[in-house]
Amino acid sequence: MDSRQRQTYIDIYSQAKKTVYIVDNYVSIKTLRLLQNVQPGVSVIVFTDNLMNQLHASDYTDFHTEFPGIQVTFQKTGRTTHDRFIVLDYGTADERIFHCGASSKDAGIKLMTAISEMTDPDFIKALDAVIKRYLGNPALVLR
Repeated sequence: MDSRQRQTYIDIYSQAKKTVYIVDNYVSIKTLRLLQNVQPGVSVIVFTDNLMNQLHASDYTDFHTEFPGIQVTFQKTGRTTHDRFIVLDYGTADERIFHCGASSKDAGIKLMTAISEMTDPDFIKALDAVIKRYLGNPALVLR
């Protein structure tokens, strides 16, 4: 992974004050490692169906052993998403949304990974509705 692209994800995640929500159906241990600088007390939820089963329970156990202060939970998307998003501080005045061109696990593997902050109020409202629905989805159990 290109160190600049990897650092971009780490920098974004470290800005959260309350929550980090990741919407990405293709996750792996690399996705978790990018969370290494999440601030203490910040809740992390990964909304994923773990397509291709690249993230395993043992990966999470290893991550949690190395970074015990970072609790990550997983919830299913119901295969209703294609694009990848990062939502910081959902539902607060500090909420920020980023659209990610590729899965965080692939950052730096392809020629380029684009990450854009979304500021259009209509888009934010629409994605907030999706996140609200995802929060009601069942937990994803890693195997």
